Amino acid sequence: MALLVFYRRVRDDQDEVEYSFGGTADNLDRHLVIEKESKQIRVLDDRNEGLARAAAGMIFRRFRTDGAWPERGVVQS
Repeated sequence: MALLVFYRRVRDDQDEVEYSFGGTADNLDRHLVIEKESKQIRVLDDRNEGLARAAAGMIFRRFRTDGAWPERGVVQS
Protein backbone atom coordinates (compact mmCIF):
# COMPACT_ATOMS: atom_id res chain seq x y z
CA MET A 1 0.00 0.00 0.00
CA ALA A 2 1.34 3.42 -0.96
CA LEU A 3 1.22 6.37 1.38
CA LEU A 4 1.39 10.02 0.38
CA VAL A 5 0.70 12.76 2.94
CA PHE A 6 1.39 16.48 2.52
CA TYR A 7 1.57 18.83 5.51
CA ARG A 8 1.94 22.57 6.11
CA ARG A 9 2.41 24.55 9.33
CA VAL A 10 -0.51 26.92 9.91
CA ARG A 11 0.17 28.09 13.48
CA ASP A 12 3.20 28.21 15.74
CA ASP A 13 2.83 29.85 19.13
CA GLN A 14 4.59 29.52 22.47
CA ASP A 15 2.80 26.31 23.51
CA GLU A 16 1.61 24.58 20.35
CA VAL A 17 2.28 24.10 16.66
CA GLU A 18 -0.57 23.24 14.29
CA TYR A 19 -0.37 21.60 10.88
CA SER A 20 -2.89 21.03 8.14
CA PHE A 21 -2.38 17.82 6.19
CA GLY A 22 -3.98 15.70 3.50
CA GLY A 23 -3.52 13.39 0.55
CA THR A 24 -2.76 16.12 -1.99
CA ALA A 25 -0.90 19.42 -1.80
CA ASP A 26 -4.10 21.26 -2.76
CA ASN A 27 -6.38 19.54 -0.24
CA LEU A 28 -4.93 19.90 3.26
CA ASP A 29 -8.30 19.49 4.94
CA ARG A 30 -7.22 17.84 8.20
CA HIS A 31 -5.43 19.32 11.20
CA LEU A 32 -3.16 18.12 13.97
CA VAL A 33 -1.82 20.05 16.95
CA ILE A 34 1.42 19.25 18.75
CA GLU A 35 1.92 20.44 22.32
CA LYS A 36 5.54 21.57 22.31
CA GLU A 37 6.51 20.74 25.89
CA SER A 38 4.90 17.30 26.19
CA LYS A 39 5.12 16.41 22.46
CA GLN A 40 1.53 15.16 22.65
CA ILE A 41 -0.44 15.07 19.39
CA ARG A 42 -4.10 16.01 19.05
CA VAL A 43 -5.86 15.24 15.77
CA LEU A 44 -8.81 17.56 15.17
CA ASP A 45 -11.01 14.95 13.47
CA ASP A 46 -11.69 11.24 13.75
CA ARG A 47 -10.76 10.04 10.27
CA ASN A 48 -7.90 7.71 9.30
CA GLU A 49 -5.46 7.91 12.19
CA GLY A 50 -2.68 6.37 10.06
CA LEU A 51 -2.34 9.52 7.95
CA ALA A 52 -2.08 11.66 11.08
CA ARG A 53 0.58 9.38 12.56
CA ALA A 54 2.58 9.44 9.33
CA ALA A 55 2.49 13.25 9.16
CA ALA A 56 3.35 13.63 12.85
CA GLY A 57 6.21 11.13 12.57
CA MET A 58 7.84 13.07 9.74
CA ILE A 59 7.25 16.40 11.51
CA PHE A 60 8.95 15.09 14.67
CA ARG A 61 11.82 13.58 12.63
CA ARG A 62 12.49 16.91 10.92
CA PHE A 63 12.18 18.77 14.23
CA ARG A 64 14.85 16.55 15.80
CA THR A 65 17.12 16.92 12.75
CA ASP A 66 16.66 20.64 12.06
CA GLY A 67 15.92 21.94 15.57
CA ALA A 68 12.85 23.82 14.28
CA TRP A 69 9.28 22.94 13.40
CA PRO A 70 9.17 22.40 9.62
CA GLU A 71 7.13 24.77 7.50
CA ARG A 72 5.93 22.09 5.09
CA GLY A 73 6.75 18.67 3.76
CA VAL A 74 5.57 15.38 2.38
CA VAL A 75 5.60 11.77 3.54
CA GLN A 76 5.95 9.22 0.76
CA SER A 77 6.32 5.50 1.17
